[in-house]
Amino acid sequence: MTKHLVAVALSPEIIGVAGTDLHFGQYALRNTPGTRVPGTSSHPGAFLSELRDFVKRVIQSRKYQYIAMSSSEYGINTKNFFDAEAKAKMIGTVLLTAFESNCKVVEVTPRNVSQEAIGRKGANPGDYLEAACRNGTPIKGMLAAEAFWIMVLASKE
Repeated sequence: MTKHLVAVALSPEIIGVAGTDLHFGQYALRNTPGTRVPGTSSHPGAFLSELRDFVKRVIQSRKYQYIAMSSSEYGINTKNFFDAEAKAKMIGTVLLTAFESNCKVVEVTPRNVSQEAIGRKGANPGDYLEAACRNGTPIKGMLAAEAFWIMVLASKE
């Protein structure tokens, strides 16, 4: 039996989503810290609240049973303290939202995702997109492609 799974790739501005039901997407969050767009908030809580609402909508609209994401590894997928802190907050928000939605969590390592996509460690977002296209998967957006490879790896576990 295959898992009804959605994978998310997180960055402070954009979320990549890939589901086993072939739902792929890349979504910009409005309340990104530092945003000066009318109707948005630069407060970190507003950003995390928007992330929570988005993840909850994705889980409930497609009735996913599992959510997968890549863990945060300093020096691998986070390059400085601020990235690590932001990613940790985002991962915590996704974990809490998954728990509230009765969705099981699968966490994979960035190294394993890279190995799955390009056969070695050290993949960058462009590598994920190129590998997905070579695989015949019609994905637009680098974070959606990263989410695709997270989903492929997590569906095997």
